[in-house]
Amino acid sequence: MGHDSMKNAANKGFHPTAHNIHRVRNMTLADDMNTTYKRLSVLMACLLISFTSQAKHICPVITPIEINNVRYLTPNDQGFRGYIQAQDMASGKILWERTLYRVIWRLPFPEPDFYYCVITEMKLHNGRLYIQNDRRKWYELDLTTRKVRRSAPPKEQ
Repeated sequence: MGHDSMKNAANKGFHPTAHNIHRVRNMTLADDMNTTYKRLSVLMACLLISFTSQAKHICPVITPIEINNVRYLTPNDQGFRGYIQAQDMASGKILWERTLYRVIWRLPFPEPDFYYCVITEMKLHNGRLYIQNDRRKWYELDLTTRKVRRSAPPKEQ
């Protein structure tokens, strides 16, 4: 038994004799457990505060592209899914929606700002939409087949 645990035991009225040595050891273990629980409580409080006081992620506004009475939009409403909506310009009705990518949370990074991924640019080239997100990944959306694939940036003419 170390000097500190004997000192703690003496301060609490116990003397480390053979018949009560187990009480001294249990008391020191209980003191260690209390310290651990206090530290864990402080850590949990800090995590709770960080989750509730996070800043909002600001999404860029992307200019819609209009072709043949259809407007192609990038809502960027949540930052956990990149998608394109095709909207009828006359009625305002959403014709279809296509997901380009999804963002999945993975521990040990619980902070949502670490995961947000929004669309930052959209271009039309040869009848296809080219979309870039803030991680600089490009996606190509064929407007006739609505197929999505990862791609290189469109070639400028």
